[in-house]
Amino acid sequence: MLLIRMFALLAALVLPVVGASSPQTLAVADNQVRVAVMGQEDFHPDRAAAGNVRSLPDDLAARVIEHLNNTRRFSVVERAALRRVVREQQFGRDKTASDLDRVIEKTVENLPATSGWTIAAAATAADHNDVLKEFQDLGTTVGADYIVYAVLEKQQGSSETTAVPFSDSGRTMTTNMVEARLRLRVIETRLGRVIGADSLRTRISESVFTGRAAQMDEYSMFDHLGKEAALRVLDIVFPARLVDADPWIINRGSNEQVAVGDQYEIVREGKEIKDDAGIVIGKLKSAVGSARVAQVQETLAVLTPLSGDFAVNDLAILQRAADAAVAPASAAPPVMAAVDSETAQATGRPRLAIGLVKVHSTATTGVD
Repeated sequence: MLLIRMFALLAALVLPVVGASSPQTLAVADNQVRVAVMGQEDFHPDRAAAGNVRSLPDDLAARVIEHLNNTRRFSVVERAALRRVVREQQFGRDKTASDLDRVIEKTVENLPATSGWTIAAAATAADHNDVLKEFQDLGTTVGADYIVYAVLEKQQGSSETTAVPFSDSGRTMTTNMVEARLRLRVIETRLGRVIGADSLRTRISESVFTGRAAQMDEYSMFDHLGKEAALRVLDIVFPARLVDADPWIINRGSNEQVAVGDQYEIVREGKEIKDDAGIVIGKLKSAVGSARVAQVQETLAVLTPLSGDFAVNDLAILQRAADAAVAPASAAPPVMAAVDSETAQATGRPRLAIGLVKVHSTATTGVD
């Protein structure tokens, strides 16, 4: 009996100490996963020079983090802590900046060329891949479930100025355009494997008349690209699914640019398919119906079924309207086609004639 009491007393003294030793950085909400986003200076301390676009600029990384936080599904590792671990703990004090560059550059070049929803068929055992093992150890050290690594391959601006037709004052219109291309990788640190990858190509433009201030600046592309990258990460880690049946609800909302009227195809996953090496290369999928968004909140949306029989946990794939391409006309339409009044009323569109009136004409029919 005395021995039992002594053991109980010892347990009472030791357990609080063990509980207190848990790092506070791992205290996240039950419905969130911990993610680390790597910026330009995180792994490239000697490549932080101006003009370097082979990594993820800090301003762009900050916007990706902001939008990941807005989804309320991720707890993002504080970047100062991430850099401290990278430079002092994970890679050791004896490694130089150039060593870090070579490690990460090798990682970027050797990551499997997967896309979107594809599960990488390589590097399932991190111990057999030194490069991904570095990421696995880093994620374990900072308590991250996933590491987002991106490379901004291209960011190029252009400007074109054209004269405004029939402008006596010489007014012009300037079109500013920025194109960008981003490679994205999401690494699961527990198994040390690439669970998803994507490439984003986007373009933003703005037309400004003479005397008007431009609204688009050098950070406008970062705002746009940061949100797109965060949404791709969300799709890789948390695919859009039906999460409730009364009413039908998907785990996407206005924070993810969902709007009333959007239409989703509902897809059901089947059995896993493995290759001859036993690696899962995908799942069989079959379309089971469609639904339309009836109500939107920040992090969820209510669907109205259009067809099919749904079940909770079915995938919901947004049906994006294809851009209507304008085919070139084989012949120019007549300037003034003969249209009667009944036809004009049927179309519901007024016909407008535009002309230029010149004051103080010097033509022979005018007044000198």
